[in-house]
Amino acid sequence: MKNLKIKITEAVATFKSGRFLEAEDLTKKLISSNPKVAFLYNLMGIILYEQKEVEKALEFYKKGITIDPDFAEIYNNLGLLYANNNLGADKAESYYKKSLSINSKNPETYNNLGSLYKSLDKYEEAISC
Repeated sequence: MKNLKIKITEAVATFKSGRFLEAEDLTKKLISSNPKVAFLYNLMGIILYEQKEVEKALEFYKKGITIDPDFAEIYNNLGLLYANNNLGADKAESYYKKSLSINSKNPETYNNLGSLYKSLDKYEEAISC
């Protein structure tokens, strides 16, 4: 497990440095050898989304949910994907709310939900977030 954490840290650092294709390759290898780790599917979704591969990102997020349906960050990222690509504000809202039902202490999700409400001219709801 310690070795896995080191490799995940390497993949995340590669992604953060902007080397998306290399990060994608590292993460694919990690998923291949650790297919039951939901975090890896979330990471792959983020990497693909950053490369404008929306459909592929969506697939990985959904695979991650099947592995761990209580992984709040994946729902937040699905909300972002739906909101930022005009795939449905209702769906984005439901993903944000699902994320918050799992982890009500995540400020990023409240911020994202508030931004969604603001874009829909739902100012009272936006302020409450």
